[in-house]
Amino acid sequence: MGVKDQRLLSPAAVQLLKSGGSTLALWNLEPRDWENTRTWPARALAQAARYEHSVLLAHELPSGAMDHLDEFLRRAADAGYSVVADFPVSCTPIVRGEQVGPLDPYVTPAAGSPRP
Repeated sequence: MGVKDQRLLSPAAVQLLKSGGSTLALWNLEPRDWENTRTWPARALAQAARYEHSVLLAHELPSGAMDHLDEFLRRAADAGYSVVADFPVSCTPIVRGEQVGPLDPYVTPAAGSPRP
């Protein structure tokens, strides 16, 4: 799975997102669909079981991974998951420029400056 930690954002990036009225959406499922295009649906579902709400990162590359999107959606529905276009609050710490969730885990503090 990808790493969401202090290497993700700088304080300047946070300020730019806020001042621009942007929304920051983070994912918590990365099934590495580009590595084994056939088995990523099973990996994604195994990862999803660890969270109350999940945001899946899947890549539309010419790798063939999206040939298995229908399988993922079918298996997710069979497991009782709902697929929606909304992001859970836990994955959107900035919404329309307003900080609505914690950013500390994702921001590299500038030397001598407080965290955003």
